[in-house]
Amino acid sequence: MSTSKAHLTGSLQPYQCYIGGRWVGAGSGRTFDDVEPYGGRLFARVAAGGRPEARAAIDAAAGAFPAWAATTPEVVLRARVEAADAALRRMTRHVHAYAEAIAEVDSRTAIEVPEE
Repeated sequence: MSTSKAHLTGSLQPYQCYIGGRWVGAGSGRTFDDVEPYGGRLFARVAAGGRPEARAAIDAAAGAFPAWAATTPEVVLRARVEAADAALRRMTRHVHAYAEAIAEVDSRTAIEVPEE
């Protein structure tokens, strides 16, 4: 299930930390709630990464840097385009989910204006 619709269906998929090419939860097991600002509903549960996760991410980035620095511009461009495409797909899903939520609110709050 897409996390963009999770807040509409009541089924939350937790967000994790992406470190060293893997999705991992916080070592502490802690999470925090991300509440959508319009309706105040719980949108997502997010891993509450701390110092250990930050250190692991920094170490992973430092370890990946030599290979990334040696990457040709063509490969870098392809990676950036793929990342932009993925971000656009996610954004589109979020826009559609919010449009559905707004349509639901509008349908419940519609006011009929009598004709004169």
